[in-house]
Amino acid sequence: MAQVAHAKDDFILEPPRRTSIRGRADVVVAGGGPAGLAAAIAAARNGARVILIERYTYLGGLLNMDFSSFPGSSTLGLCFQDIGGNRIVGGITWELVQRLRERGGAVGPVKRTVISNLKGGFLASPHGEFGPKVDSHTLKTVALEMVQEAGIRLLLHTWVVDALMDGGTIRGVMIHSKSGREAILADIVVDATADADVAAAAGAPFDKVPKDQLYRMCVELILANVDTDRARKHLLDHPEQFDYMFLPAADSQIPAEFQAPIWAVVEMGQRGGVKLREDRLAITAGGPRADIMIGFRPGRGSATETLLMSRT
Repeated sequence: MAQVAHAKDDFILEPPRRTSIRGRADVVVAGGGPAGLAAAIAAARNGARVILIERYTYLGGLLNMDFSSFPGSSTLGLCFQDIGGNRIVGGITWELVQRLRERGGAVGPVKRTVISNLKGGFLASPHGEFGPKVDSHTLKTVALEMVQEAGIRLLLHTWVVDALMDGGTIRGVMIHSKSGREAILADIVVDATADADVAAAAGAPFDKVPKDQLYRMCVELILANVDTDRARKHLLDHPEQFDYMFLPAADSQIPAEFQAPIWAVVEMGQRGGVKLREDRLAITAGGPRADIMIGFRPGRGSATETLLMSRT
């Protein structure tokens, strides 16, 4: 039990403690998103004893983030194609997509057009396609099945909180869960946390992205009783009001729940909300910006830091 030293101090002293070893493995993977899934399954299929650690209740990471009001609208966390529209995903990840398709949990890719007022760079020309649209519930099930088939030991609701070092060599990780603080020992540690948490804890050098290139914090509003026809018409009639816009092609073969929304992004005021990165291969948020998403479900809309037109 830690004791507070003095009220004036801004720290506490914790006594030495004995930490239980929760497990030992050939490979420990921190993070159960697309990268961590592929790493863990690949290692296990090649005969390694694998422990996969995930802080949430499910696997798949950002692939499950589908803008909530538009299931399947975007496969975040995994880029399926390059800026020329060429598929760059294969192996275990593409196997996951094919399994989802067999279950009716993925469709597409969906053709799209990009309208951009940002001159030059990747937004100046069409991207070609959205990646396949996935159903998050099916994804969670299929990802879990693939992990179980590979014989991976899975720890959910578990955070990696530190690296276990032997000189300059990482020997495992410290974890924290409802069972408290424990240790996992391993010959190889794979950092798939997305934020390089394990690498940083192990003392690896890293560069921090300049503040003006960081992705913005945002709050999403999901609105009901939206006049989606009117809002969609406004977006299409006034593209000059937006910095860029993704327009998915209408496809009667794709169920409504998988249709991608029109996604328009506009700078808020004159504060430099949206601009191209110096290499012109990505956008940055230099200040406040607003996203508007109009899907194919009548009466439902989604907005980030802005409002949509609603029926009166």
